[in-house]
Amino acid sequence: MKSPIVKINTMNNVIIIKKVEGVLERNNISYELKGENIVIYRYKNANNF
Repeated sequence: MKSPIVKINTMNNVIIIKKVEGVLERNNISYELKGENIVIYRYKNANNF
């Protein structure tokens, strides 16, 4: 089950999605918890999209 995408800003390589269990364990992503169920993922390399 894919996470619902709320917003994508490819210029800054930032993707904002609903938090889903297990997603936070990806090695190439750092994240900040905003509220209870929104996470901002910053991809270290745009090719990882």
